[in-house]
Amino acid sequence: MSQSFREENRLYVSEIRIRESWRRKGYGKELLKLIEDKSKEMGLSAVYLHAEANNPGALMFYHNMGYDVERVQLRKEME
Repeated sequence: MSQSFREENRLYVSEIRIRESWRRKGYGKELLKLIEDKSKEMGLSAVYLHAEANNPGALMFYHNMGYDVERVQLRKEME
């Protein structure tokens, strides 16, 4: 049985932003690998990433790096 998101000993990454001209050159992959390696060194059980639903490039990148969608966040603007 998996732990609750709030109870799990994990690293949460709110945002990774790579300048557009630097994309597809391995920088994002290298940065994410450093994050994962440091998390392992610290004995953390998971890395959680935040990505915008309207950013298919980021979602595909994270999926290709082995990340799975786990939660969905919903929003409603108040008028």
